[in-house]
Amino acid sequence: MNATTAFAPDYVISPGEILEETLGARSIAKGDFARRTGLSLKTVSLILAGKAPILPDTAIQFERVLGVTAELWTELESRYRLALAKREERSSDEALALWAKDFPRLELVKRGVISKEAKGAEAGRAFLSFFSVGTPAAWDELYGSLGTAGEKPESELAAAASFRRSTSTKPKQPLLASWLRLAELKAQETETAPFDKRAFERAVREARSLTTEDPTVFYPRLAELCSGAGVALLLVPAIPGSGAYGATRWLSKGKALLALSNLRKTDDQFWFSFFHEAGHLLLHGKDATFIEGLTGSDVRQEDEADAYAGEILIPLVQWSPFIAAGRFYPDDILQFAEAVGIAPGI
Repeated sequence: MNATTAFAPDYVISPGEILEETLGARSIAKGDFARRTGLSLKTVSLILAGKAPILPDTAIQFERVLGVTAELWTELESRYRLALAKREERSSDEALALWAKDFPRLELVKRGVISKEAKGAEAGRAFLSFFSVGTPAAWDELYGSLGTAGEKPESELAAAASFRRSTSTKPKQPLLASWLRLAELKAQETETAPFDKRAFERAVREARSLTTEDPTVFYPRLAELCSGAGVALLLVPAIPGSGAYGATRWLSKGKALLALSNLRKTDDQFWFSFFHEAGHLLLHGKDATFIEGLTGSDVRQEDEADAYAGEILIPLVQWSPFIAAGRFYPDDILQFAEAVGIAPGI
């Protein structure tokens, strides 16, 4: 079998250089060529210098004057512009490699989404593909503002996310974004019904009764309840150092993502995180962006989500008498939990 190797020279020849050699070989003056093609002398000079492209209609004029096919001129022009773009990309490799250092490459290699051979600028390009963006600037537009308060316009709905995270760590945006992206990709493969707010409210109410069940029992049922209401519920192991243990995001107007990590998997934290995130989906519309505990987070919305989770788990009408009694021994807690129908850890 014959192997073929793509020709990839480290120099770039413009069609203008070839045109200049052709004119010289035929003893055609630049001014005469301009008159014969009907182009201005300035345009011809710019093409010869590689500063102006040979457009299709110009290539046809060149063919008539020189007898060299228009297809050849357009092919030369296409290759030249592509070569310039690749050379410019290579020149930005150093910056791309530096940008890539902020991302958890080894962790994403372990999860099979980044090749272990991808390093430096190649790792940067792999991260761009992972996030489905063309440039670091595009990534920053979509993911760099996670945690800022306020609303985004309709065109930026894809960037709207709400995180519940550990307050004992200070996650970097690339770590949070990487975890969220893993959840997004899984959510894209998860089929759900169109989002129905009332259906999701009913699902949340029913989910409360699952808090006393074993995870092998409650999780499949919880995921089923959510998907039936238009919410993709996913468990995504945390990116080390991110501290994220819950997030919501609208993938479209008809589909929401509710992701929970493997951090703080005790009864109280898992279920509080679930109902907290559910509260964001039900209370705060489809275009809010905030991360709990970070500068710029909307404290009011976080408090509202906390209050929603608390009221779902232990309604105030039940909680207040229990607190007023002041008896918090293990037996008292077990009896109270059984009476209100939730797990004792909560």
